[in-house]
Amino acid sequence: MTTNGRPQPLEGIRVLDAATILAGPLMAMYLGDFGADVIKIEHPRGDSLRTHGYTKNGHGLWWKIVGRNKRAITPQFQPARRPRDPAEVDRNGGRLHRELPARHAGE
Repeated sequence: MTTNGRPQPLEGIRVLDAATILAGPLMAMYLGDFGADVIKIEHPRGDSLRTHGYTKNGHGLWWKIVGRNKRAITPQFQPARRPRDPAEVDRNGGRLHRELPARHAGE
């Protein structure tokens, strides 16, 4: 992004914004204002600033300010799937557990 035909000072720098409340998101906003590529990492429920304070058309006005110049991503964490029977454990993890020490025994 350029301003008046000149590159911005932080152009080419990527910033991960995992902050909440106000100080961290504001700092990331300022970095984005100076050209940094800011990626906001949000909780699956969304950032609390999205609904904080006054809203208009369902959008928090604080978020309109603090969320500018940012791209938002949300990691999707899934609980680990537990095997249903012991044979499945042996087919996957148990076999590897036995083979790795056997492979490296001669080293």
